[in-house]
Amino acid sequence: MSYNPLYVGQFSQSSARQLITNYTNNTGFAIPQGSPCSIQTDGTIALTDVTSQQSVQNFVGYAYARIANASSGPVISGGRLQNLMGYSFSVGDIIYISVGGSLQNTKPVDNNGDPVAPFVSGNFMVFVGCIVQNETDNAQQDLQIFTQDFGAI
Repeated sequence: MSYNPLYVGQFSQSSARQLITNYTNNTGFAIPQGSPCSIQTDGTIALTDVTSQQSVQNFVGYAYARIANASSGPVISGGRLQNLMGYSFSVGDIIYISVGGSLQNTKPVDNNGDPVAPFVSGNFMVFVGCIVQNETDNAQQDLQIFTQDFGAI
């Protein structure tokens, strides 16, 4: 099964703030909140691998909450991922997908456009969005999603 932007998984919900779809995690481990996810040929999700063009092309969104192994959970593809936990980001940080399939606040390339370790030539640079203040609780931070694939470095 190839990526289809019209495929919405088992359940879809949207609002002016976000689009959330449920997908099944059969990776063998829990997918943490905020983790970038790609759809597999069997319709389940796995962490997005920026070393793989196929994985980047099959990107569907970010785990809205922790998704236990062998269960279905929410993945957000646009809008605001509210109350992002488990990261040490600051309001205003620019976020990218890391080589390990997580989120990072360092740009994968330097000012000359050369890869910054652990990124290497041929890896994909995927811009996620930025960290913003939660609208109702100043103690929380949200991830405002503007995902853009800049292609291979």
